[in-house]
Amino acid sequence: MIGITLLILIDVPKADMYEWFDLRRIVKLRVGEQNLWGVTTMISESGLEIALTQKLPAYFFDNQPINIEIVEENLRLTCEGVNTGFKDDFFRVRFRFKTVSLNQHRRLVEMLFCRPGQWKHQNAPGELHSLFLIFKILLKPRILFNRKVNVIAMTVSQI
Repeated sequence: MIGITLLILIDVPKADMYEWFDLRRIVKLRVGEQNLWGVTTMISESGLEIALTQKLPAYFFDNQPINIEIVEENLRLTCEGVNTGFKDDFFRVRFRFKTVSLNQHRRLVEMLFCRPGQWKHQNAPGELHSLFLIFKILLKPRILFNRKVNVIAMTVSQI
């Protein structure tokens, strides 16, 4: 037990301090004079990831401000491209919000945390399952075996 608690003390911190949610929202991107459409795959208070409907070169989003409109929420934000890549046959781009006004931040928080039916009930594990989890942590500590720094989205209902 002491060994497990010591491993927990040196546990690897999360890559991002904000929670990322698995929300699907239609977005419209305005890059220069061009309009692009896509669907969000992950959203947080600090940024979002979009699966675009068309393939673009990776340098397309570098060094230029991008105006993003979340159509269903009628929310417009200014972003900058952080990361690009392919996943599940879609071109995905991760954006970081540049400046977010107080009103925009309030609307983001409402969209992320305040929807009815969003939070699913999770049962706590029983004694045997907890014992299994303790042994799993002891035999396979996250600091040694899982050093991924990618953000993982929290699953929520899509109301």
